Amino acid sequence: MTFKVDRQVFALAAAGTLPLAVSLAMTPFLARTLSDEGLEMAGAIIVAHAFFGIFDMFRPSLTRELVHIEGQVSLKSLTRKSFIVAIGASILITAISSLALPQFGSAFAISLGLSLFFFLMTGPFWARLEAVLRSGHAYLIRSSAIAIIFVGLVAVPLTLGEQYLPWVLLAGNAISFALMLLAALPFISIEGRPVHVSTREIALVFGQNLVRSAGDFADRIAALTFLGSDTSGKYNIVADLPVKSGVISQLASYYFYPRICKDDTYLGRYMGAGMLISFAILAASIFFWIFGEWLYVLYFGARFQSLFPVFCFLVAAVGVNTLHFYLQSFMRSRKRNSELFISFLLPSILGIGVYFIGTVDILTILLGIFLFRTSNILLIVFSVAAGGKQFLYYLVNYVLGSLLMGYFYLQVDPALF
Repeated sequence: MTFKVDRQVFALAAAGTLPLAVSLAMTPFLARTLSDEGLEMAGAIIVAHAFFGIFDMFRPSLTRELVHIEGQVSLKSLTRKSFIVAIGASILITAISSLALPQFGSAFAISLGLSLFFFLMTGPFWARLEAVLRSGHAYLIRSSAIAIIFVGLVAVPLTLGEQYLPWVLLAGNAISFALMLLAALPFISIEGRPVHVSTREIALVFGQNLVRSAGDFADRIAALTFLGSDTSGKYNIVADLPVKSGVISQLASYYFYPRICKDDTYLGRYMGAGMLISFAILAASIFFWIFGEWLYVLYFGARFQSLFPVFCFLVAAVGVNTLHFYLQSFMRSRKRNSELFISFLLPSILGIGVYFIGTVDILTILLGIFLFRTSNILLIVFSVAAGGKQFLYYLVNYVLGSLLMGYFYLQVDPALF
C-alpha cells in the first residue's frame, strides 16, 4: 500500500508540474507573438477551459459512492446521466456562445460545445480512478489538456495561422477524454456493479459550482466584456499565471478527498497543508511587490507593465482562494451540500452586484474579486459546525490575504487601462 500511495503522490506532483511548466514556458511567446485579437482569443480559450469546472458535478458525488464499491462498475450506470447532460449542455453552450460572443465566430462556438461534451464525459471515468486511489494518475491525465492547449496556442498560429486557434480547445479536451477512458477501462465493465447518485445531489453540486465559479471567472468574463480587446487579452493572460499557483491546493484536495471520506485521521494533515500553501502564496505576492517587478517585465514584456499591481493583487487573491479547495472538499465529504451552496451564493451576489453600479473598469473587477473571496468566512463557519474545528485557523490566512489585497488595490491606476 505504501508503494501505491507514493506513486500517486509522484503522479500528483507531475500533474501539477506539467501544466505549470508548459504554461510558464509558453506564456512569454503568447505575450509577444499574438496580435491583440489573437491575445483576446487565447484569453477566451484559457477562460473557457477553466470555466468547464462548473460542470464538474458528477465526479465528487460519484467518487464518494465508488470508494465503497469493490470490483468493476457498470459502464451504463456510471455514464448514463453524464451522457444525457453532456448532449444538452454542449448544444446549449454552442448556441449561447454564438449569440453572446459573436466576435469570436462560429468556429469558437462549435469548438466550445464539443469540448464541453468531452469534459462532461471525462468526469465519471475520473471518479472511477479516484475511487481506486489513483487520483494522481487521473489528475495527470486531466492536466495534460492544459499542457496541450498552451502548446497549441503557440504552435497553431505559427504554423497554421491565428484563425485556427479555436480548435486548440477541442484538441486538449478530446485527447484528455480518450486517455482517461483508457486508464479507467480495467475498473469498468458492461455487467459490473451499479452505482447510484441522486439527480438532486448532482443539481446541488452544479449549483455550488455555478455560484463558486462566479467568483472564479467573473473577473475574466467581465474583462472580455468591458475592457476592450487590447486590455482584456492582456488581463486574461496575466490572470492565468496566479491561478496556476492554486494548482498545488487542487492536487492536495483531490488526493485527500477519497481518504477523508473514509478516515478522519487525515484531517489534521489535510488542514495543515492548506494553511501552509496559502501562506506561501501570500508571501510570494509580497516578494513580487518588493523585488519582482523587473522579473515580471522580463517575463511578460513592457507591453504588460501597467498590469503589475493587478498581478500582485491577483497573487494575493489566490492565496486566500486556495483555502476553499480544502474547505469545499471537507464539506462535500460530510454531505453538507446545502451549506456549501449558501457559502458561495451570498458572496457571488455581492461580487456580481458591483458590476451593476456605475461604470465597470479595472477597479470594479478587482473589487468584485475581493467580495467573492468572503465565501471563505462562511465556509470556515460551516466547516467548524460540521466537526472540522481545526479549520478555524484559516481565519489567520484570510485576514492577512485580505489586507494584502486591499493594499495592492490602492496601487492600481485605472487611468492606465
